[in-house]
Amino acid sequence: MLYCRCLATLLVLSLTCLNGVLAPDSRYTGDDQAPKKVKDSHHSDMMMSCAKACSDCQRACDMCSAHCVAMLTEGKTQHAKTMQMCNDCAALCAVSAQIVARHGPLLQVTCRLC
Repeated sequence: MLYCRCLATLLVLSLTCLNGVLAPDSRYTGDDQAPKKVKDSHHSDMMMSCAKACSDCQRACDMCSAHCVAMLTEGKTQHAKTMQMCNDCAALCAVSAQIVARHGPLLQVTCRLC
């Protein structure tokens, strides 16, 4: 249960951070095709903060998955679905962190998925 609370907190922080990235005044045009240049360090700092939040979320998901594996080995089969969710969440968060860090053209898509 502690892992679930920790994960929920990190997800809320990530979403709060990513709201700034997905705002209409984001660095992308409406068609998500051509990125605009990042003009100020504040925006770049925000992007790095979001990348860190995604990375932190990925690590929390991995920890939750490891906990679920331990519970499964004890015969607590109800943790199987949670483990799968944690693995998928960790993968999405890791990809989002990488794309945000490099200001990739799929930034908005991956952040929405994350």
